[in-house]
Amino acid sequence: MRESINDSHRQSIREFQDADEAEVVRVWHRSGSAAYPYLPTWQALTIETAQSVFHNIRCRISLASIDDQS
Repeated sequence: MRESINDSHRQSIREFQDADEAEVVRVWHRSGSAAYPYLPTWQALTIETAQSVFHNIRCRISLASIDDQS
């Protein structure tokens, strides 16, 4: 884990853990919907389908956190 202190906040980057999956899927789904409003396929993607895609097609993921909040 890489850590630094910036403006009195503790920042770190760590490897994805299985317990992170639900929250990471929510962030991925929400950010994709906002970033790709012009893609009907993305806009039709349900959170359940996003969960399935994320769970079955995974790459190496790192998470950033500030003050131990991912």
